[in-house]
Amino acid sequence: MLKRYWLIPAIWIVFFIFWALPTFAETIVGTAWVRTYNGPGNSNDNATAIAIDGSGNVYVTGPSWDNTTLEDYVTIKYYPNGDTAWVRRYNENAGDYPFDIAVDGYGNVYVTGGSSGDYATIKYYPDGDTAWVRRYNGQ
Repeated sequence: MLKRYWLIPAIWIVFFIFWALPTFAETIVGTAWVRTYNGPGNSNDNATAIAIDGSGNVYVTGPSWDNTTLEDYVTIKYYPNGDTAWVRRYNENAGDYPFDIAVDGYGNVYVTGGSSGDYATIKYYPDGDTAWVRRYNGQ
């Protein structure tokens, strides 16, 4: 009989926690920063992939129009406070469209996608310098 008395308050406490938790989460989580990118073509620039390294740097890649060819790869590194560390573009003179991005434990950045009917993968060093570009044509 004693067990029944604590069960009802326990149910109400659990209900209150699940009811109030989203409210508490909304007050704790906020937007730290927002950045936009407008490439040299002043046209369509889109993000297709994002990665974050162990130091909190944010990497974004996507296609960007430059008005002389079709899309280029654009890859941007942002510091944790939202400042831009570097911006790199890859142009093989025909539709270059990055699909994915990854960062390894050393801060090297890998971007891969379609390029001129092939696949292209680029490795950037942490400072944004290009380490290498590898292309694969499916054969």
